[in-house]
Amino acid sequence: MSTVGPDSVIERVLSEYNIGADSWHEDLFESDTDRLLLALLLEQRGEQYLGETSTSDEPTYFVTEEPVSVDSVNQQGLDWGFPADTVTVWGFDEPVLVSFQQTGTNREIPLTAAEAPFSLSPPGGLNTSKLWYRQMTESAADTTLKVLALR
Repeated sequence: MSTVGPDSVIERVLSEYNIGADSWHEDLFESDTDRLLLALLLEQRGEQYLGETSTSDEPTYFVTEEPVSVDSVNQQGLDWGFPADTVTVWGFDEPVLVSFQQTGTNREIPLTAAEAPFSLSPPGGLNTSKLWYRQMTESAADTTLKVLALR
């Protein structure tokens, strides 16, 4: 494996961001440092690939058009198909548990009606494409919730 040219380690990393050199000419005249910094900035913004960005002028978001039923202590999921930076949950009048990870410890966020709307938007974005939800206890009354996910 060479250290320069289109088959170098750096070019293999950069090719995952669609900014790798395809020829010796490109590799010699393009700054590896600048392209590595661009890859780092894309990673920090939550964009792994240049081709992943939307070509449309339309904003990327998802909203439940109808309230989602929360009627069981069994975990249910909602998938919106893109990495959201911000997620807001509202419309529930009974306690619910929500999470942005399917498994693991310390992942469920208990929410009561007084905490609605609940919005999560950490620096750099949440970077999640799914929400899992369930009733807090078996004796809890059925409720519904609504979700807004923004890229």
